[in-house]
Amino acid sequence: MRIVIPIDDNSLTSNVSDTFARSNYFALVDKENGNLKMVENPFKAMTKGVGVKLFEWLVDTHKMNALLAFEMGYKVQQMASEANLQIIIVNEQNKTLEELLNFMGIEPDSKI
Repeated sequence: MRIVIPIDDNSLTSNVSDTFARSNYFALVDKENGNLKMVENPFKAMTKGVGVKLFEWLVDTHKMNALLAFEMGYKVQQMASEANLQIIIVNEQNKTLEELLNFMGIEPDSKI
């Protein structure tokens, strides 16, 4: 499973972003092998259609098949559902990427 997690900056100690589409960065995590890559959000400055563009980019370019977030727009949720992607909603704010990975039993060991 390849999971995308919106984060505020590109470090393991970064907090999970409060919003999905307007996040500064994304952690791309391969749950099977612990590979981790952090990428900047190329669409965050757009005024319209951010969620759609971002979703297509994450799925087509990075082959993600699960989305984890504290908050996610309806359009992204709808697209994920139609594409049979797993949506994981985090109930607590102020969680770090490292805390989430530990909770999921993922110990990142390399970059992808």
